[in-house]
Amino acid sequence: KTPAYVDLVQPNSVAARAGLKTNDLILFVNSTRVGSQATLLEELQYIDRTEDLALLIQRGSKLQEVLLSN
Repeated sequence: KTPAYVDLVQPNSVAARAGLKTNDLILFVNSTRVGSQATLLEELQYIDRTEDLALLIQRGSKLQEVLLSN
């Protein structure tokens, strides 16, 4: 049950442009609750990579929505 923390954000990637940062905790992918890294990876398998992806993250004590789009 390893939490779904962001380990690394590649410079100039979609994630970097969207504002994701190392150590952000991913809580939701679109409207699906993510409780672990395994759940996150499983959920990402069902995402169409041509569509936008909404993440709800926790950064420190604040919640923030991040939209990844191509």
